[in-house]
Amino acid sequence: MKKFFSLLLLFTFVILTSCSDESTTSAKETSLQELSFVGFETVSMNDSTQTILIAKEGEYGDSLVVDFVKLTEGMTLYLAADDDPNDPELGERLEETSVIDVTGITSFNVVVLDGNRRIDAIWTVTIQEQNASSSSVAKSSSSRVASSSSEIHPSSSFSVSSSSAMISSSSNRLSSSSVSSSSVVSSSSISVSSSSIASSSSVLSSSSAVILSSENTVLSFVVGAVSGVIDTTAKSIYVELAYGDDLSAVAATVSVSEGAVSSYEGAEDLRSPHAFTVTAENGTVAHWTVKAGVQLPGSDFNTWANNKVAPNSFWGTSSDAMATTTSAIVYSYSSEANLTQVSGAAQLETKAIKAATGIITWKSKIATGILFLGSFQAGVETGDLYKHATDFSQAANLLDYMTLGKDFTGRPTSFTVEYSYSPVAESGIVQKGLIYVMLVNKASKTILASGAILPTTKVTSTTQTIALNYGDASWMTSDLPVPTGMTVGTGEEEVTSIYVVFASSAYAHIIGLVGAGNGDIGAKGVAGSTLSIGDFKLVY
Repeated sequence: MKKFFSLLLLFTFVILTSCSDESTTSAKETSLQELSFVGFETVSMNDSTQTILIAKEGEYGDSLVVDFVKLTEGMTLYLAADDDPNDPELGERLEETSVIDVTGITSFNVVVLDGNRRIDAIWTVTIQEQNASSSSVAKSSSSRVASSSSEIHPSSSFSVSSSSAMISSSSNRLSSSSVSSSSVVSSSSISVSSSSIASSSSVLSSSSAVILSSENTVLSFVVGAVSGVIDTTAKSIYVELAYGDDLSAVAATVSVSEGAVSSYEGAEDLRSPHAFTVTAENGTVAHWTVKAGVQLPGSDFNTWANNKVAPNSFWGTSSDAMATTTSAIVYSYSSEANLTQVSGAAQLETKAIKAATGIITWKSKIATGILFLGSFQAGVETGDLYKHATDFSQAANLLDYMTLGKDFTGRPTSFTVEYSYSPVAESGIVQKGLIYVMLVNKASKTILASGAILPTTKVTSTTQTIALNYGDASWMTSDLPVPTGMTVGTGEEEVTSIYVVFASSAYAHIIGLVGAGNGDIGAKGVAGSTLSIGDFKLVY
């Protein structure tokens, strides 16, 4: 009987001691009591797993701002500079208003140091998009369950375990059978509790580990039935519309990465590069630009009608006038068409206009072959172009019969042209070819941008890209077939028209006399010189 009471007293002592230990353990306070961020909701803060789950309220960009920190007295909080789960490098100290860069990440660690600057705890903060209320509720519930399990099960199992340990330490007073029984019960209790905790933690970990996408790519940019060309490296888009479309108000359907949001809305002005953003699911922002442009009808020079580049209403030439014969009282004037299609290209040739009496050719004048955006006056004949005068002090100027330019609002950066040039040399005459583009504002007679090619030597078939320099026309001289009365602007003005001119002899729009004497206006080019134009494109 004494032995029984002794064992009973010992057992009671063990239980009381265990309860005291449990009370002490339960009373321990977590070192990080609260951590919140501006504009974010704290979905859960789990002491057991040392995890914090926050949800964004709208777009949050590339950074977080600390709103509130509450720590146990003497503790300090730092941002972890790496992903080491046990001994991370320390970044900056975190206090209220501290800014954390979260570009391209969805989670990060913070480190609690005690008064001796030893690591007390490492917490993981995870950013979750608030896109499913039921999911948030479920996660919150899981967190609470896991938290409850952490508070209840461990304390119970530790209590039994402690009791078992005390009983085991007194095994010399107990029978081996009772020690074995206690051990089995204790082990069983611990096993069940550990399983419960592990299970709860796994559920929490699984539900919390939401990976938000950082993809912020434009997948397609569609205007009507036209798809834009996307450069994912430069984050730029070019969409080519039909001539005549309004580039100042372009509505588009923009498809972006899953979960991302585009800022392109409504009808935007795409005459100049338009900037917009694509924000990824995790808030990472990409900056994109888009620009629209048009090509000029018939500018591949493959389509012809009535021996002229089609559409005839878009491209002008003096070739029809050169192909006429004019009969006067004494003289007749004749030449040949100087624009022909050769091997899919538009070939211009500088040709002579002959004045003849009967079968005797008197004197000839030289006219360039010319093709341009615009129109040439109807009804003009070779007699008009020869402009007969007995002293030859006068010469026709093709510009007098040309209406230059077509409506245009784009702002290309350059042009590309496929061409060949074959000059004929003649002593005393400067023979050059000419290709130029001008962007102008007709109302203010302002040249906004220009670029030109003036070849002087033979050029076999080649493709060349020429920059359109805004606020510059330094290549332009008054003896070229260019519009008169124009001034060069800054390049910031509004584009309303485009001029494009091709000429086999740059100066022979002035139709001068071959073998001119004193006081005569001489030839400005050499007959037989050719300029062939293949594909022409504006580059945006």
